[in-house]
Amino acid sequence: FNFFRPQLRAGLTRLFFLPYYIFRDTLIFMKFFNKQRPDLIHVNDLYDFIPALGAKLLGIPVVYHLRMIRKNYQQTLLFSVMVRFLASKSISVSFAVNDHYFKNCDNKNDRHMVIYDWPNDLMLNNKVKKNIPNGFDSKYGIVMIGRIEEWKGQHIFLQAIKLLYKKYKNLSFYIVGGKVQGKKSLSYAYEIEKKCKEIPGVRFMGERNDIKDILNYAKISIHASITPDPFPGVVLEGMLSRSAMIASNSGGVTEMINNNKDGLLFEPSNPISLAEKIELLLNDDKLRIELARNGRKKILNITNKIKIIKKIKGLYNNL
Repeated sequence: FNFFRPQLRAGLTRLFFLPYYIFRDTLIFMKFFNKQRPDLIHVNDLYDFIPALGAKLLGIPVVYHLRMIRKNYQQTLLFSVMVRFLASKSISVSFAVNDHYFKNCDNKNDRHMVIYDWPNDLMLNNKVKKNIPNGFDSKYGIVMIGRIEEWKGQHIFLQAIKLLYKKYKNLSFYIVGGKVQGKKSLSYAYEIEKKCKEIPGVRFMGERNDIKDILNYAKISIHASITPDPFPGVVLEGMLSRSAMIASNSGGVTEMINNNKDGLLFEPSNPISLAEKIELLLNDDKLRIELARNGRKKILNITNKIKIIKKIKGLYNNL
């Protein structure tokens, strides 16, 4: 059922009735759990505290899976306390996420663990299609993929392009991603789309369902988040695709990329730094190919599905 999730985009009116929704939905979950008699509850989103609360009240072990970094200190503290109270164990998708919430907490019996996500199985295929995706061209392609939101940093990518496009006429730059609902997010997306039309060589591709082919096409993939990204899938899949990855030096990205070995890191929110990294690869094809090859090996190693399943199975059995 559509239980309450306290997202800010839901509006203040819905948040006003928070006590009522918590009481109502906790009772519904407790009734459901009493009927199903589960051995444990795995909560897969930071906001889904109500099923965790229902399980806690019934004495059912809770595993809390953390995939989000909150910028606000008060929110971070609140979620840290909440997870420690509700969960028997927590799983973070990166050490960056784990440290964000539990760096100063006692971690007896490995209560707070880090288990990386694994990538889309389609990206594991060793065969690379050389076909040019629909709407793309045969030029040297540099691609940024991700939801069109301000914190994802599409504007940083565009500023870096302005520093490069006059010098490198043989390049094509692409921004790929769907718009996010909400007045602020849509306004940002429309502004990015408008600016793409103003800069030669840049194309706004919108939402696509052929991401694997686009990443295989790209010579260079860009991640430009201006705030810490927990463990970005676009970096995961970009590195698997054999395109050289350039990414913001923050959050879980620093665990995915060893700078100058399997990718390049640049200073977040700094288009000059990003432009310098792009230009480095444009002038050193050998380095680009080496980073791409090493990047795939790195991701295959740290996101091995058999190892991840073994860790989660062990955690479940212990509970």
